[in-house]
Amino acid sequence: AGTTLNIGLVYLRLGHLDSALVYMSRARKLFRLRRDSVGEAATLREIGSVHERRDQLDSALAYFKQALMLQRAARDSEGEVGTLVNAAAVYA
Repeated sequence: AGTTLNIGLVYLRLGHLDSALVYMSRARKLFRLRRDSVGEAATLREIGSVHERRDQLDSALAYFKQALMLQRAARDSEGEVGTLVNAAAVYA
């Protein structure tokens, strides 16, 4: 799942947003199957970043909020901070 997410991140950095979403969606499913809420939350945050790059700000915020819910439930404070920074950037 982590490798699949990383491939999605490479596509995101290259600006290939459709491919990034394909890999990130796969990664999310894999993390969910493994019941890895921290990994799923990180993936949701990155999916939100793709939507932010597309100027789909409402969608980006929705993904950031989903990520925050999982991070708070898992007590993943480091992930939570990263997601809050991403969400704040939408408003900047």
